[in-house]
Amino acid sequence: MRDYETVLILDPDLESAAVDRILDSVHALIVNSGGVITRSQRWGKRKFAYPIGKKTEGLYILLNFQAKPEFISEFNRTLRLNETILRVRTFRDEHPPEPAFKASPLPPEEMEMEELPEEEFGFKEESLEEEEPEEEKIVEEIGEEPTKELAEELEEWAEEEEPSEE
Repeated sequence: MRDYETVLILDPDLESAAVDRILDSVHALIVNSGGVITRSQRWGKRKFAYPIGKKTEGLYILLNFQAKPEFISEFNRTLRLNETILRVRTFRDEHPPEPAFKASPLPPEEMEMEELPEEEFGFKEESLEEEEPEEEKIVEEIGEEPTKELAEELEEWAEEEEPSEE
């Protein structure tokens, strides 16, 4: 079986129940032939670039499915016989959609949890130890005691960085 993607354009004047019936018949057509539907999306009404059968807008539907190659010509022919379907385009899908989730072969309690490095989360776990004052950190970085001017600038900078409590 191969992956296919079909775009249907339906008559925009159809009621919701009629659209549901058409979609049910299309789904049944695919499933009865041995195919599998992987995704079905309603894109809603959209305007056409040019009129199609005196209509200026249509109801768009996207279907992704798996089917045998010999089924596609019969599928397209059957859909074109329906007068409420304005256009049908089926393409071979080279990049099928990923499933929303993959089932795990093990129950959650039996799965081994992998420890990930802190860099992957974008934050580091805070330690319970008290941090040393900013001035001591800077002394370690530059290797000498800060001058009086530098110390004043550091204090101003620290005051600006502190969140204000409102």
